[in-house]
Amino acid sequence: MLNRRSFMLAAAAGLATAGTWAGGTTASAAAPSASAGLTDPFDLNVASKEYIREKRLFNNTILQSFAFDDVHLCIYAVQLMEGGIQLPGEPGVVSGTERSARGDMCLTKLSLSGSVLGHMYLRGFGHGASMGVEPEGDTSYIWTEADANPETGYGRAVARFPFSNGQVLDSSLADKIYVMPGSTSNRPAIDVSSGRLVVQYMLDEGNYRYRVLDLDQAKSGDLSPTYDLPRIGIADTETPQGLAVLGDYLYQMTGTHYTSESGDNPPSGRGDTYLTTVHMPTQQVVQRSKTEAGYSLNYREPEGLAIRLGVSPAQLHMGFASGVSGDRLYSFFYKPHPDQGSVTWPTVSPGAQGTDVYTIQFLLTHHGFATTADGIFGPATEASVKSFQQANGLSPTGSVSPDSWPDLIATVRQGDTNKAVSGVQHQLNKHGAALTVDGQFGSLTYNAVVDFQSGHGLTVDGVVAPTTWLYLTGTA
Repeated sequence: MLNRRSFMLAAAAGLATAGTWAGGTTASAAAPSASAGLTDPFDLNVASKEYIREKRLFNNTILQSFAFDDVHLCIYAVQLMEGGIQLPGEPGVVSGTERSARGDMCLTKLSLSGSVLGHMYLRGFGHGASMGVEPEGDTSYIWTEADANPETGYGRAVARFPFSNGQVLDSSLADKIYVMPGSTSNRPAIDVSSGRLVVQYMLDEGNYRYRVLDLDQAKSGDLSPTYDLPRIGIADTETPQGLAVLGDYLYQMTGTHYTSESGDNPPSGRGDTYLTTVHMPTQQVVQRSKTEAGYSLNYREPEGLAIRLGVSPAQLHMGFASGVSGDRLYSFFYKPHPDQGSVTWPTVSPGAQGTDVYTIQFLLTHHGFATTADGIFGPATEASVKSFQQANGLSPTGSVSPDSWPDLIATVRQGDTNKAVSGVQHQLNKHGAALTVDGQFGSLTYNAVVDFQSGHGLTVDGVVAPTTWLYLTGTA
């Protein structure tokens, strides 16, 4: 097995030269599946909804792309590094122009409500126009372009590496896949639910293609494509700004930032951002639609597509940059998947009693906000909720609404012992189980989780991740 410093894959004959990913070929954690109705594509004409509006990443530059980790309940976003920073081993501060030419990026870890949780600096990777996150155990593995071409700053490979807060990682030390030797503008997107890796690449100027690979096979060295198709549905005059994949469908976003009213993309026209859906097996464009999401943002540049599976219905997210040079902001808007039953988080307010209150109290204690579990939403519980909301960048309303649940829940599995498990056991008992609420995730709790998941059309893995939490709390 090659070590992390030296591992490299070549695509000749569709096989790696040797070796496997450092750490073996462990399968990634199963991504939450909101329901079984994801075989059809998103409807691009569905009205968009605001998710996060005008918050800051770790650096002050423009958002490039982002992705959800639906297992560890967080978001990752990449941007080109801002100027004026000196990293270890550098003789002095480096300008933003030089960072862009080198392909130096900043990777920010965000809470589901958009608060900054950590960061990494990535030197020599590329411009980060598309990325993916693959959860594995307790670790989030990041997929992004790598090995930046010194002439353009764009990546000639894709890399997979674990997020490590505060680390500076050089592209030369990251595990890389050269999907098509000699290509550039490599941009990855992954679908953990179907185990697919899609990489955009360019061989000749303007000749862009997508290579679709089996995710686990690619990690073990087999780069034989499931599909290899031209980039269709995007005119030569358009600027690609995002890429996402779910099942057999590829989603593309194009567009540019606002100009002045006398320019070719005035704010009064609500932008030139388009979404396109491609059916990969048939290489057909199945839908194309303009989106005016976030049209009131100043500057408004489309930046990144991502699919969130840890909710029901699943969501196709679009990123937008706003603000001014030196103080850029990011916003996310989304379109819900049309073919899933809408299960929503409950709103639980002061004065409420019952199972959901018990669960909230256990979860608050699990997160360090000690709360007596008596099933009564009184003043003490309200105070704990407000403290939790303030600590997580949420509006301190004192009620647990759909905005608070995604930060409040915690993924638990067999072998865990904690207060979050007690909350799960209360919910399972609401649905007909007869468990002792002891906070121990043993075989009886595991079997009850599996039965619940099977009965609600969820991925049956015995793990209580966001979608299972959603169905436990959001269904009777």
